[in-house]
Order: sequence, then structure tokens, then C-alpha cells
Amino acid sequence: ANLDQSHDIPSSENYFLFQANAGLVFGARDIQYFVYSDHNDTASDAHALVNFKTLETTQYYEYAKKANKEINNIGKVISGFDWKAIIKSGYADQFYYLNNTVSSFNSLTYVSANSSSHDTLVGCFTNGDNDGFMIMNYDDPRTKSTSNQVTLTFKSGLTKALVYKDNMVSVEDLNSNKLSLDIMPGNAAFVIPF
Repeated sequence: ANLDQSHDIPSSENYFLFQANAGLVFGARDIQYFVYSDHNDTASDAHALVNFKTLETTQYYEYAKKANKEINNIGKVISGFDWKAIIKSGYADQFYYLNNTVSSFNSLTYVSANSSSHDTLVGCFTNGDNDGFMIMNYDDPRTKSTSNQVTLTFKSGLTKALVYKDNMVSVEDLNSNKLSLDIMPGNAAFVIPF
């Protein structure tokens, strides 16, 4: 590998979230970071999480720190669930290679997203009799900046959902068995209907 070539530098908190959530939505149990850097660090280099010459943190460190807070918020909940399936909506090139996707799963009967302009992944999880769904806006935050409204339709009999999103936890009422969420590119929410 030529270390003098430019490398992909995370340009925002959302890009860190994009990378981590893309693993979590498929059931990853651990996320490991490497330090974004190269052998050419200088005293003024700000392209790493930590500058190895000055040992100071950079803006990228702050992006990762904020993203980790959100990842830990969702990750604590996901760790109690087992991944089972994936639902896709949209036309991302990577979706072409996804085999054995489903269109519904247990209590989730339908996912509606603006698939003409957004890409969405829904990881389907179970914990005993409980279902959990990780909804990720798979739009690349380096090229898109608008939120994706995703509507989940659940089986009748469910009236509420526990929602983990944006470092917050809330209980939301289902409206006609539906829950709508606005999710920014790279971001995700974890939903447990009941």
C-alpha cells in the first residue's frame, strides 16, 4: 500500500455513525476503531483522531467521541437481542449484494421509506418474545444531508414503542399501528414495539 496516497477522512460525527451503524444493523457485537492517521503527522496535521507528534486530540476525535455516545446508547440495548434478518429499502449499490433479505419480520409488517431518494436498512432482532428493530439511514453523510422519514407498520395489538434515538430514550404511541421516525444520514434508531 502506498501510504502517501490520500485516505478517507471522516468529515463529521455522522460519518463515524455511518461506519459503526452499518455493522450494528447486521448484528455486530463489537466496534473497534483504529486511529485515523498516517506516517506523515506533523505538528500542524489535523487529519487524525490524535496527532502523534503533539499528542493532542483533533476535531475528528470530537466527532468520534460524540458518535460513540450514540453508539453506546443503542449498543447497550442491542446486546440483549439476537440478530435475525435484514430489511432493505432503496437502491444503494451495496444492496445488490444482499441475499436473503426479508420484507417483514414477526411484529413488523411493513417498512415505508422514501426509497427513491434515500436508502434504509432495518436490522431485525429478537429477545425471547420481544422484537427489536434497528433502523438505519444508509445514505452516505458525505453526499447527503437530509433526513429520511421511515414509517414502520406493526401488527395489530401493539400500541407503543420504546425508541432509542439521538442519545435519548422515549416511549412513543403507535398511530394506527404505525411509527414514523426522521433519521439523518448515517444515523440509526432502535425500536422495541409493545
